[in-house]
Amino acid sequence: MSGRPAGDLLQARRAIAAFARALAGLPDAALDGAHGGRLRAAAAAIGCGARSLANAIAFARTGLEPEGSEAAPVPAEAMARAATLPAAALRNLCTHAHAHLDAEWRDLDAAGWQVPVQAGEGPPVAAAETPRLWTAALMHATGVLAAAAA
Repeated sequence: MSGRPAGDLLQARRAIAAFARALAGLPDAALDGAHGGRLRAAAAAIGCGARSLANAIAFARTGLEPEGSEAAPVPAEAMARAATLPAAALRNLCTHAHAHLDAEWRDLDAAGWQVPVQAGEGPPVAAAETPRLWTAALMHATGVLAAAAA
């Protein structure tokens, strides 16, 4: 057994794609409109959260804390700064953070999947739990974006 949660990884990758489609489908004006603050906050939380989770998985893989990494949970100030990015930059944050997270998941060996990581608020969880937890966060954020588009 590889220790890799293949089914949960597939679901997480599908949730990442659904979130990316929802975010890309919002015009820039929607991110700056009446509900823009809520939409920007949701996207910033996902972008910063993916970056933080990628750093946690990198720690599980290497045993080294990534230099200059955001702590988990992500500080509110970091999310607030990210929410002020121009629309294209906010989309790029999410895209690049998810690419990094996916690469870290891909490169994690069987032992690494058992390493406890800080995946947000609450106690550390085994790295193997992170795809399932990330899917839940993405589903919520995608719902926020989809509600605004409706």
